[in-house]
Amino acid sequence: MDDAPATSRRTPGDDDDAWVANLHERLRLAIDGPIVFRQVADRIDMNAETVRRYMSVAAPSVKFLAAIAEAYDIDLHWLVTGEGCARRSESPRHALARVGVRDLCEELGRRLAANEAAAPAASSDGSLRGVAEIKRGGRGAAVARPSAGPAA
Repeated sequence: MDDAPATSRRTPGDDDDAWVANLHERLRLAIDGPIVFRQVADRIDMNAETVRRYMSVAAPSVKFLAAIAEAYDIDLHWLVTGEGCARRSESPRHALARVGVRDLCEELGRRLAANEAAAPAASSDGSLRGVAEIKRGGRGAAVARPSAGPAA
């Protein structure tokens, strides 16, 4: 369920019947396989008849939606609106929450260093130099003189 099929992005109040129908569709996508109401009920600790009703005909309760989201790794925002990533573990917010600030900063530093080494930058006279060379010059270190340019 990497890229869940697009479903309508209606929210409650737009047209409640259409919203409930789209919600039922997202619930079926969330289960991601054959739906056996008894198995779903056992997994979320609810009555099988309640599961059948909420997945088929009735507007589900908040408690039901939260239980499905938790049990099936579903992003609750996606479940309610159809917007964003279906799986919580695939959402950027979830991924960032699992990574520490130190790890993020270290990775950012590595990527910036790699980009600096690869990207030339224009000096004040229009010739190209490496970004790192320009930065060293900007910190009070000796500035490398730009080349005189191609010989005519």
